[in-house]
Amino acid sequence: MTDRELRKLHRSELLELLIAQGKENVALQERLTQAEEAVQTREMTIREAGSMASAAVEINDLIGAAQRAVDLYTENIYRVCLEQEAKAEKLVDEAQTHAEQMVSDADECVERMTSALENRALEIVRDARMKAERLMQEAEEQASQLLDSTRQECDRMLHQANADAELIRQQAEQHVDTVPVTNKGRRSFWKRSKGI
Repeated sequence: MTDRELRKLHRSELLELLIAQGKENVALQERLTQAEEAVQTREMTIREAGSMASAAVEINDLIGAAQRAVDLYTENIYRVCLEQEAKAEKLVDEAQTHAEQMVSDADECVERMTSALENRALEIVRDARMKAERLMQEAEEQASQLLDSTRQECDRMLHQANADAELIRQQAEQHVDTVPVTNKGRRSFWKRSKGI
């Protein structure tokens, strides 16, 4: 596993990797201690036996055992790295799937909210139009009533003015008839009263 790949791992994954390697390290340390004890024992045996050839064979066996232990340790580290890479890829795939699901859910939520807002806006516009139409109808009715009452008042005032004018004319005629005036004076009065 490269340094870049190790940096991409999460803490929990790194801890798992360190724990696994620590266990293997302890096991290998025990084997190394046993091997060292065996070496010491064999050294004593070599000294006791006094045979250089026998010592060389035992050392070769010891070196072979150490090499096998190193190979096993390397194999285990490689296997753990492969397992961690597989876990990391699985986590990345799961995270990507989860992120895609979140985006999809967010899109659906936005669509629902947009639809709800559009419906509410249409309701507000419809209500405003209905209210405006009702206000317009009320205003037209009030204007019509005001126009009718104004016409009636004008007709009443005109009728009253005509009646008053007729009464004044009648009173004027009575007054003219009672006052002796020459023809000339009468003509000028009628001319003034008619605006001639």
